[in-house]
Amino acid sequence: MNRDEAKYILRAYHLGGQDADDPQFQEALGMVKSDPVLAKWFAHEQALDIRLSEKIRAFPVPPDLRTQLLAARKVIPLHVWWRPPAWIAVAAACAALMAAFTVFLLRPSGNRQFAEFRSYVADTTAKLDHLDLMSNDVDEVRRWLRDRSAPDDFVTPASLNGRPRIGCRVFEWKGQHVSLVCFRIEGGREAHLFVVDRATLRGAPNGTMPEFAMMDGIATASWSKDRRTYVLATDAGEEELKRLL
Repeated sequence: MNRDEAKYILRAYHLGGQDADDPQFQEALGMVKSDPVLAKWFAHEQALDIRLSEKIRAFPVPPDLRTQLLAARKVIPLHVWWRPPAWIAVAAACAALMAAFTVFLLRPSGNRQFAEFRSYVADTTAKLDHLDLMSNDVDEVRRWLRDRSAPDDFVTPASLNGRPRIGCRVFEWKGQHVSLVCFRIEGGREAHLFVVDRATLRGAPNGTMPEFAMMDGIATASWSKDRRTYVLATDAGEEELKRLL
């Protein structure tokens, strides 16, 4: 079984673990334990199922819905070939509503405020304890990010081009892959460049002129270029960050 086959099977896995002992799922579940990429995908799928389940349960069901549906069937006259039965029409309407509701929940653009992302960057910078790839080779960094479906077409500020890269990492924030590229700066400190798809954010900076902000001791500079929004963060202070840019 390869990864794609495992994904195909696991898409039918129920929340709550009631399928864990089902032989049809056991091999795929075993792959989840040994394949970090598959494990990350499966965790995302389960989280998505939980979100959808919670949203659907939040919709109130009219207490007389069953009565209304049964009454609707009774008043329909004799069927002719061009008029579908009432239950088919109801099912089709429900399916259309579910599809529209799912699109509303999962649409990528406009749901995420840039201020939330910048706050996430500051918090992540403060807690960062490791990188997934240690490399000073920008081509290797781009390949590594590309293989993980993270933004790899980042444009490094000219002032950082002469500074050594020490590695990168990929994060997932609200369903979006975020690239992190780290640079060594003065005093043995680091500057962390976070890159995300610009279209997923509301209120992102419009141009390349950096916007500076301090957040819980972390200095941040934010800008946008082409399809990407960037946040450069460091605990070295705002003045040092301004010197970097």
